Amino acid sequence: MWSVYQSPQNRNNYPSIILIDKRLYILIIVQMNPNMLYLITPMLGCLRNFVKYKQLKLLLFLRTPFTYICIHRLFKCNNVWQTLIYERWFFFLYKSWLSYVNNDHYNKRIKYMKKYNLKYKTIDKNSLNF
Repeated sequence: MWSVYQSPQNRNNYPSIILIDKRLYILIIVQMNPNMLYLITPMLGCLRNFVKYKQLKLLLFLRTPFTYICIHRLFKCNNVWQTLIYERWFFFLYKSWLSYVNNDHYNKRIKYMKKYNLKYKTIDKNSLNF
């Protein structure tokens, strides 16, 4: 069983998290600059895109840190976690709006019919009222 104890500020003014395994009595001290958290999401996103699409796109990789900077300056966030949450909310709303504008559900309905065994009524694209 792992126990987590938060220690007071160390000499670098970064919080330390001390993990102690009660059975093995292992002490691990993790020190991290909070601004390093800004690199985790872009790095994981880049890794996912490489695994899924077998390509690396620099502009897609730089989009997230650029958004962090804009949100950080626009809302004057002092908390790293708050900036990370705002960025996720922004991209969720942006991608939802983009999907709505591009009418993705209608355009991909044949894929959904095959994949999920869905049955749609025959609908003409021009008769849809959005």
